[in-house]
Amino acid sequence: MITSACTYELKDFIPKEDAEVIKKLKNEKAIILAKTNLSELANYMDVRIPRGYSSKHGQNINLYNPLIISPLVSSSGNAASITANIGVASLFVRCSRSNK
Repeated sequence: MITSACTYELKDFIPKEDAEVIKKLKNEKAIILAKTNLSELANYMDVRIPRGYSSKHGQNINLYNPLIISPLVSSSGNAASITANIGVASLFVRCSRSNK
């Protein structure tokens, strides 16, 4: 699947292999329905960019009351999809770098 970190610059990037957690889910026959929007590059581009915004997909909103209830966090796509009953579970994986 395309893995873009929700930035337009990586819109066509397909990794050579799945993340370990995805490999395990697939091995257990989990059905992956979709990938969701998040803050572009996990909000590391600029602190002035609104949380939940990406150049690839725009601003995430709460489907039930977009002006009052905000899903504006780095994993806002996960929150919005579960709130809309699109899936029964959502997985947010934070990437980190190791010095090992």
